[in-house]
Amino acid sequence: GIFTDFESRLVLLDIVLSLSKNDSLVIFVFFWFTSINSFAVKSESWWKMKNSSSKFVIFNNQSFFSFMLNSSAKYFISDISHIFEILKDKRYDRIFHLAAEARIQPSFDNPLLWFESNSLGTMKVLEFAHKSNSGIVVYSTTSSKNHGSDYLSPYTFSKVVGEGVLKLYSECYDLNCAMATFYNVYGNREPSNGEWATVVAKFLRQRKNNELITVVGDGQQSRDFTSVD
Repeated sequence: GIFTDFESRLVLLDIVLSLSKNDSLVIFVFFWFTSINSFAVKSESWWKMKNSSSKFVIFNNQSFFSFMLNSSAKYFISDISHIFEILKDKRYDRIFHLAAEARIQPSFDNPLLWFESNSLGTMKVLEFAHKSNSGIVVYSTTSSKNHGSDYLSPYTFSKVVGEGVLKLYSECYDLNCAMATFYNVYGNREPSNGEWATVVAKFLRQRKNNELITVVGDGQQSRDFTSVD
């Protein structure tokens, strides 16, 4: 399988480990380094790799936060744009596409980067899966589309386009595909400082500093959250 960006992805790692419990799979892991990646690599799920019979290969561009190496995996430090050169003649049993430029607000400043990474990057992953005759592709999409329209932000649109790419390859090339949506991921190593800190991290920081908790609107709205230990 292939992982690409733990934007919210340790759930998928649990899934693939359970699926491969009795198999000896070659698991290829692609991911950019967004907030979820940073604390995910220290989670219990991540270290289950050490006891798995599957083989893991990590494809990472180290674009965000520090990275903790797992001795059970092989690493390529690169990004999606080089997928064909680096993985020439390779085939993978399961592909977990988790790579993305994952922050919403910065996408307004550089929409081209978000589109190249999330939309065109997804097409490269799917084309690689198709050409290499790899197994199922699982794509991590965005929950932001469920709070208005597909055009709320360059980030939202770029991820929705990625969904369309999956549907295209499923319809036209009979590629086995699936999508997973994660809501507001948070955990022990989420970013707590800076303009784009996650909301849970902001609340915890404000409580620790005896500050007033930020309330948006009347405070009656609700959202789903995904915890990663």
